[in-house]
Amino acid sequence: MKISMYDVNFGECILYEEDSKQLLVDCGAKYGKAGALACAQVQKDLGNNADLMITHFDEDHYNGIIEMPKGTTFKTVYLPLYIWHNGEANTTAKVFIDTIKSLAYLFIMGKPKLSVLQKLFVKLPELVTHITDIKCIGAGEKIIMGTHQFDVLWPEEKPAILGRRSAVCYSEELINILFEEEYLFAKEAKNAAEEYVNAFVSLYSFYVKSETSNDIIDETPYDFGESTDGSPLIEQWKKLQFNFVAAYENLKQFKSEPLSPPMKARVNAIFGSLIKGMNACSIVWHNDICLACGDITPGVMSYLQPKLQHFYQLIKVSHHGTKSYFTHNLPNAGIYIISNNGSYRTNWGIDERYPTRYNCCCTNNNDARCCVYRRCRHCNDHITQPARIFCVCSDGCCVVT
Repeated sequence: MKISMYDVNFGECILYEEDSKQLLVDCGAKYGKAGALACAQVQKDLGNNADLMITHFDEDHYNGIIEMPKGTTFKTVYLPLYIWHNGEANTTAKVFIDTIKSLAYLFIMGKPKLSVLQKLFVKLPELVTHITDIKCIGAGEKIIMGTHQFDVLWPEEKPAILGRRSAVCYSEELINILFEEEYLFAKEAKNAAEEYVNAFVSLYSFYVKSETSNDIIDETPYDFGESTDGSPLIEQWKKLQFNFVAAYENLKQFKSEPLSPPMKARVNAIFGSLIKGMNACSIVWHNDICLACGDITPGVMSYLQPKLQHFYQLIKVSHHGTKSYFTHNLPNAGIYIISNNGSYRTNWGIDERYPTRYNCCCTNNNDARCCVYRRCRHCNDHITQPARIFCVCSDGCCVVT
């Protein structure tokens, strides 16, 4: 198996390959050309037999997908499973729903993260041939790539580890800020946000519940007239997608006045907590060769530890190797890969404990992001690898085979 980790500054874009089979895991970047950079890095290597996994909905893991040129398709698109077949709002669903509602209120307050997520869900149907090629996966499910089978470990249906986050309602605190700031249209904005969340959740639930089918999305999926074959599934999807787009357009008309400094500080603190909760719900998967951790928090890693192997040939560490996500609960591995580079926000650099304690391969070439990067940048010159692992780092990409 060949693993290519592309340099997308602070972001992630990793391509797993075996023979003609490919699995692209995330494609996004935080700064600079952002999504356009991530897309350009991987586009030249994508074949016509690739699957796509989006581990979670922080834009540095998916905004490159939005930039993919028309005609780019994947056999299957995997999304994290937050809403379950029985419709019950369990722990991960509560976190997901509160996050979407919070992003809607933040959008009204001038933070644009929701607009990027909206673009992703408008783009997704263009990336598949059949509606049911968009799948939501969670713990207990499997992903097949060539001769390799990967077991999904996370998110689980009712994980106790997320109980505290699921009990917190950030969206209520945010709407209360709008009322406290005496935003003239706070009541109407609240109704618009709830309408948007309902439309978003309904569309997401469709991708969870839809069964295997040969219902083909026509070449103009946003012509909401009659479908080519009158399929009930197509018609249901078109209605849900139409409501989703319309609810967003309605939400766009609400923009609050600039917040007072104390309220702005509160909003920024909530925003940071939201991102951490979203990261905690990343897809985690493994097989006997590798473990991929998405952006899960140290608490989730500790929770998953009994299910992990004692040794992997390769581990993709969580959250770009940053200090706040470092954990001592990582299993042993031949090599640990980290996607983190660029001149932006160097305080989000690589925690020195990674290259100090582990054999690392990273995309970084900036002293300010990692004080010992020269030890692992060209890793074959500086560290001893297990015989079955070979890593080559060059500008733009690290390749592990």
